[in-house]
Amino acid sequence: MTDPHAVDAATHAAPASAEAPASAACVYGTYRDEGAFLHSVQSAVHAHLTVDAITPYPIHALDGILGLERSWIGRPVLTIALFGFATVFALIFANNMAIWPINVSGKPYDAWPLFIVCTLEAGLLFAAISNLLLAFHTAKLIPNPFTKVISERLTDDTFAVLLLSSDTTAGEAWLRAHGAESVALVQLKPGTAELAAELPSEVAHA
Repeated sequence: MTDPHAVDAATHAAPASAEAPASAACVYGTYRDEGAFLHSVQSAVHAHLTVDAITPYPIHALDGILGLERSWIGRPVLTIALFGFATVFALIFANNMAIWPINVSGKPYDAWPLFIVCTLEAGLLFAAISNLLLAFHTAKLIPNPFTKVISERLTDDTFAVLLLSSDTTAGEAWLRAHGAESVALVQLKPGTAELAAELPSEVAHA
């Protein structure tokens, strides 16, 4: 599943599951109904078509349908979170025990339950920032003023199914037969899996 913030990238990269032949094009259909969208994606996978999908919000069943592996981002984020927990706990402990010990209501200086809230919040902050940066790097979510968006509604309430095929007529017919509300074509650069820099004038916006 393509992250909603990565919609712009969809105009510069074809589905990752295949390399485009010289005359290939990306045909996409838009959907407003989530059920029809999922059914279309599932049908495309069963028909062994090269398919990708764009959603305005996460649909957890979509990863399994597309056969996507679990993201690797969780492992480094967990490692950084644990590092944050340990670092902040050690700093608080050292401060209370050696650097600036303060007697608060007769409590011992190493009253570790008092450290939990700061430790937890700091570790979660470490994890959140690292998760954001890793997601931006992995999905190449770098703002580009020259990016052409295939449909402005893809970040709002519209889903898209993209098919990579040399037979664009058959691809358009397949999408319409599977409930696409609008269908359009985007040409690929010859011999690459990248879309042409400019979208053709016939691209329909939902």
